[in-house]
Amino acid sequence: RQLQRQLHTLALSVGTLHGVAGFKAALDLLGLRGGAPREPLASLAPAVVAEIRQQIVDLGLPVRG
Repeated sequence: RQLQRQLHTLALSVGTLHGVAGFKAALDLLGLRGGAPREPLASLAPAVVAEIRQQIVDLGLPVRG
């Protein structure tokens, strides 16, 4: 349950709030290949990517992208 609570904020950002674009941004930040979402979806604004980056850092995960 503790792990679930820790991951909750990031899971909301990556899945529910920002969908495919959020998931791809998180993959890029983790050093994996996410890339840009296909049209008609748009990439996330830099401010949103920064929020996801901070959520990853807060979990103690290394940011590589």
